[in-house]
Amino acid sequence: MDGIPAVIRELIAARRVLAIALFLLAGACGFAVRATAMTGGGFYGSEVQFDALNNAQVAEADVDYRFRAAASGAVNSFLWYGAFGKNRDRFSCDGYGCGTGGTIEICIYPDDNTPDHLWAGAPLACVTDSDLRNGTALRSETFPAPPVLTAGTLYHLHWHNNHPNPAKNFVSVDNIFVWHPTTPRQPTIPDTDLAVLIGNKSSDPQKHVPIRVIATDSPIFQLQFANGAVQGQGYMEPWVEAPVDISGAAKVRETFVVSGSDRVVTSVSVRVNRASGNSPLTVTLASNSGKVIEQGVISASTFPPGALVGATSAATPAWGSYVFALPYTLKVGESYQLALSAPGDTRYQTYGIRKGTLYSYKAPTFFGDGYGQVSADNGATWTGFTQAGGTSNRTDADIQFYFVTQ
Repeated sequence: MDGIPAVIRELIAARRVLAIALFLLAGACGFAVRATAMTGGGFYGSEVQFDALNNAQVAEADVDYRFRAAASGAVNSFLWYGAFGKNRDRFSCDGYGCGTGGTIEICIYPDDNTPDHLWAGAPLACVTDSDLRNGTALRSETFPAPPVLTAGTLYHLHWHNNHPNPAKNFVSVDNIFVWHPTTPRQPTIPDTDLAVLIGNKSSDPQKHVPIRVIATDSPIFQLQFANGAVQGQGYMEPWVEAPVDISGAAKVRETFVVSGSDRVVTSVSVRVNRASGNSPLTVTLASNSGKVIEQGVISASTFPPGALVGATSAATPAWGSYVFALPYTLKVGESYQLALSAPGDTRYQTYGIRKGTLYSYKAPTFFGDGYGQVSADNGATWTGFTQAGGTSNRTDADIQFYFVTQ
C-alpha cells in the first residue's frame, strides 16, 4: 500500500471490516454509494487522486471496468465518458476516434473469480451504440433488459467493438489518470475492487491482444439502480493547467456542510505537489466561524520534491496524512473548513478536480458536501477554483482529500 502513508494503513484496514457490513445496509435502503462497496463507512472526502485524462481505444482490444457492486438490485442505466475526437469527419482518424466510431457493444459480465479477476461467461446484459462520434462525450446508456447485481460481488462493465474493421472505426473510453501510479491506485479502494483493463480473449493469434490492467487509470462511470441507489466514480476533469499555490499568503481549503449523519474523524489525508522548499504543510480544521478545531503539520519530506504542476509528469503530487490528537465529531448540518497553508519559503501546489454534476453524475460518486476554494490574501477572501481555459470561482471542484472515520 505504498500510495497511503504508513500511519494510515492500519486505520484503513480496520475500517474495511466495518464497510462490508455498511454497504449491505446501503444497498437495502437504496442509498447512493461510492465507486466500490469498500468505500462507505470508513472515509469522508473526495477520496480520489487524479492528474489527467487517459483514453483507451475500443478498437481491436476491449476495454473493461472491474468493480465491486455496492448495492443489490437491477441496474437500469449507466453513464460513461466517451472520447471520439474533435474532428468528427468519418474519413479522419486521431488518437480518440476513427471512421464511423464502430459498433460498440457494452455489457455487464460476471467476474471469473480467478486471481486475475477477468470477465467471464455470458453477459448479464448488453446495450449497443453505433453513432458514437456524435453527441455528448459523457454518455448515458439504458439496458433493454436490466441486469440484477448482488452487493459485494465483482462485475465488469465491458466495451467491445463489433465493427468488421475496428482498427479504422472506433472511439475511446476516457479514464482518470495519475502521473505516478501507486498501490492501491486510489487511496481508499482495493485494486481488485476498481480497475481499468484492456485486451481481448481472441483465439486468433493475429487478433489477440494480451489483457492487462492499466496501472495509471481508474474508471469514470455511474450505475443507476432501479431502487434509487447510485454507484460510481464521478470526477471527470482535472484542472491541472490552472494550479494554485499553497505558500505564504496563498492558501487552499475545502469548505463543506456535513450531510447524512455525524462523522467521527480520526485523521485527514491530502494530496499536494511540493515544488520548492522544506517547510511543512499546515493542516487546519476549523468551524464555519473560523474557530480552530485542530491544527497540525505534515512534514515536507512526505511530499517528494518535483517540478511545478502544469500537465507534466515531472510534478510529483503525493498523499500526506495528519492524525488528530483525539477523534473529533463533525456534526450533521454544520459547516467546516479544511485549510492548507505553508510558510513563504516553501511552495506547495494543488488544483481542482471537477465533479460531473452538469452531466447527470450524482453524489456520492463524488464528494457532494462541499467544494474547494483558494485565497491569495491570507484567508481574508476566498473564491472557488478556476477551470483551466474556462470560468473562475467554480463550485463544482474539490481538493484531493479524505478523512478516516470511525
